Amino acid sequence: IAAGTTIEGAVSVKEANMRLDGEILGAIFCAGKLVLSATGRVRGDVQCFELISEGSVEGNVTAKGQIVLAKTASLVGDIHCKQLQIETGALFVGKCTMPRPNQPAGNSGEANTNA
Repeated sequence: IAAGTTIEGAVSVKEANMRLDGEILGAIFCAGKLVLSATGRVRGDVQCFELISEGSVEGNVTAKGQIVLAKTASLVGDIHCKQLQIETGALFVGKCTMPRPNQPAGNSGEANTNA
């Protein structure tokens, strides 16, 4: 989605990756990788396989894989993911919940990290 474009409402990408250079005011579901450039902005919840962000997210993010926040990124909201990488300079305000690897059955298997 090109820079200068604003979409109001939910966006669903069922079988591909997505790159956002513009703005989405609503929820995003992306079955693949969601890439936010430095001009990319989301105001809504995000569900994706992987998030690579140089831009801005205001909402909760759930990723089945990893979330990477580059030094120009900002994320205000709660995160649930398998792996999290935050570069120096990135802004994260919220709670992060990650499953613990090799957790025995019957245990919730979650670790909370507050930033």
